[in-house]
Amino acid sequence: MNTPYSSTHKEAGYYNGRDRDHSDVMSELQPLIDQKSTCNRCGSWAPFLALELGIPLKRLTNYAMGSQGNQMIARNIVHGVEALLAKEVPVKDILVGVAWSGIDRGSSYTSLAEPNYFEEGSNKAKWMVNPVKFFEESKKTAGWKIYNHHWASPPNNWTPEPLHEDSRSYYNVYNETSTFAIESAERIHWVQEYLNGKGIDYFFTNMSKKASIFGSDVDKISENHVRKTIELIDRSKFCEYLGIAEWQAHYLNTNVGPDNFNDDWLRRHPSTYSSYMYVKDQILPYLDKNYPTHT
Repeated sequence: MNTPYSSTHKEAGYYNGRDRDHSDVMSELQPLIDQKSTCNRCGSWAPFLALELGIPLKRLTNYAMGSQGNQMIARNIVHGVEALLAKEVPVKDILVGVAWSGIDRGSSYTSLAEPNYFEEGSNKAKWMVNPVKFFEESKKTAGWKIYNHHWASPPNNWTPEPLHEDSRSYYNVYNETSTFAIESAERIHWVQEYLNGKGIDYFFTNMSKKASIFGSDVDKISENHVRKTIELIDRSKFCEYLGIAEWQAHYLNTNVGPDNFNDDWLRRHPSTYSSYMYVKDQILPYLDKNYPTHT
């Protein structure tokens, strides 16, 4: 372990106290950020966790990508683990961590004749890859389109026009919370059972509890086919705080973000600072308790 850690928010805050100056923490974090920048496709909290565990970034397999839904995350996890096992990486050396996405994010396979779609994309935001692929050898004109409801009907302060016409078409058809919930629950359960079957250590969390299968909108669903599927998921595999965004809003000082942590801020993605602090406050203590051989 490179640095000491503790989960202390139940007492006097978190990691060395919640009143630590933001600039001081970021100053300490800069060497990790510099190392993280050398890692291919290293986004989110995963590189910080690897570095805290003393794992070289070249040994980190990170599939984090903007706006991927739980369908894509689940497939990447299963195919990624299969690739490691094919290289004869020992099961005891594999640790899988997943931050599940919002349940309403979707995907669909597409085979197109126009390569330009993949080079330019129909997502006008221009900050991400869409469609995406699983394997290097995939045809250039085939892949998985990903959909985000914010692209279909962006907030007024973004743009009055849809950012992604395909997303607008998708959500004209798929717009029921029950559909989103059961599809995500099935993917999470699939990954859980796959990892259990392989004897691989793993932990889960969510980008946002509110947007997850544990959110308030899903709690209102009474249909048994949804509720029973969610009940199959082992909650003991989740970190104590079920949403990184909610943890960020609740525990971080207001000088980290806007003056008030309102709903708009809650919907924002966790910052570099809060991703690192979530690792320190939630993930590392979970691993120390449940998988001490990895820490």
